Amino acid sequence: MKIILIVLSLVLASGCVGRVAPGSDTVTAERQFDRQKMDNLLSLLSENNKAILSLEIVEKGKQAYQDQTGFAYYDSMGQKVKADAQTQYRVGSITKMFTATLIMQLIEQGKLSLTTPLSTFYPEIKNAQEITIDHMLMHRSGLFNYTADTGFSEYKYKPQSQAQMIVRFSSFEPNFKPGKKYSYSNTNYMLLGYIIETITGESYQTVLQKKIINKLNLKNTQLGSAIDTDKNQAQSFYFSRGDWQVRNPGHMSVAFAAGAIISNPHDLNIFSQALMSGKLVSKKSLKQMLSSNYGYGRGIARYPFNRNGRYCHGLLGLIDGFNSALLYFPEDDMSLAVSANGLALKNFNDDVVDAVLNIYYDRPYELPDFSYQIESLDEKQLGLFVGDFQFQSPRNRATKIESTLFLRNGQLFARIPDVHNNDGKALEVSFVATSDRTFFNESEGIQLTFDTTWYGSINPDRCKVTHNGIDYDFQKAN
Repeated sequence: MKIILIVLSLVLASGCVGRVAPGSDTVTAERQFDRQKMDNLLSLLSENNKAILSLEIVEKGKQAYQDQTGFAYYDSMGQKVKADAQTQYRVGSITKMFTATLIMQLIEQGKLSLTTPLSTFYPEIKNAQEITIDHMLMHRSGLFNYTADTGFSEYKYKPQSQAQMIVRFSSFEPNFKPGKKYSYSNTNYMLLGYIIETITGESYQTVLQKKIINKLNLKNTQLGSAIDTDKNQAQSFYFSRGDWQVRNPGHMSVAFAAGAIISNPHDLNIFSQALMSGKLVSKKSLKQMLSSNYGYGRGIARYPFNRNGRYCHGLLGLIDGFNSALLYFPEDDMSLAVSANGLALKNFNDDVVDAVLNIYYDRPYELPDFSYQIESLDEKQLGLFVGDFQFQSPRNRATKIESTLFLRNGQLFARIPDVHNNDGKALEVSFVATSDRTFFNESEGIQLTFDTTWYGSINPDRCKVTHNGIDYDFQKAN
């Protein structure tokens, strides 16, 4: 809890096979790439406490690389338990690919159509007569994204029934007229999940089990519930006090068909390859799913990879500190799945996913350097940054957090009045200078970066605080 308040207050030798799990009989792919470089990347990320993750690459149905770094969870004795290839992770929005697949299967069975209006099921939702299944699949419904609601944090950790969620959805005003534009909204896929249950008369998990999991023999995929480490389910972490600290996860009923599936990279790749090869839906349905507007199709996005026209289909996921990616490259019949349960980097896509892909496709890429140089600044230089600072949440203007920067024995400190040590005193955090306008606290992994003016001088009144890859903008109080 302390680090949450702190944050708010400061607010892979060339080869073709990776480190495959012992005893694996997986057939390996033939592509040659710098295996040692891939190994080194993952080691750097883990050893420098930048990312803990599991990944697998499958090309033409053969495993090309597989590895895990870091650990999955803390056991009852507080010891770290290493992740293995079977460890399950929350995959967030990758769930939407599963939900869209189930919807397309219902359409193929004649139980639903792309033009079926939302009012067939939930007439109480505003614009329901104009909103279609297709609009929801493609995020063109205009439905307000419930996770952006200011009250979301008040109930995300508590079980929520369908009835409770529908009442909330019915209270939201539409963002725009259905079909007019694209706007990502988790509300779309929550509703699609409820519609699956209504049409089938079965729970989402039962339909998921029958129509996808059993068909593909996915051994580590299911609709998630409370994290159970006894079942090798990973916890998620943030970096603080020199180590990884456990995050408080949300209740999975709040994510449901929009983000509540748990899985592992191996199962995700099986699903991806099966979907893209037409084993789960017809060729017509698959074409519809891949046909995109603004880069997003029906439950599947299209992402460019390089300027030579290479692209991939899939989704990225983020939930409760878990970052995930499931990407399929049709040109190579290659699928990449990554699940991270700890991240202290600026951007999961750029710093992890793109890095892995650059190595795999032998593109120019330099391994990251996480070392930093300590600069010596005198008290006059440090004095520029002293003062009271304030962070104001852009999502809730009423949320204001204060912090004070001050000098002690020639070193810059931050005092957080709302966070206290065991002695009851306000928490104080020290920083070393890494340049004339950047400062770093290693135990918390917090970076301070002061702005520059338009003509290049330091602006000591504005400071960006970076922690676990997230930026918070502070401004000196008047």
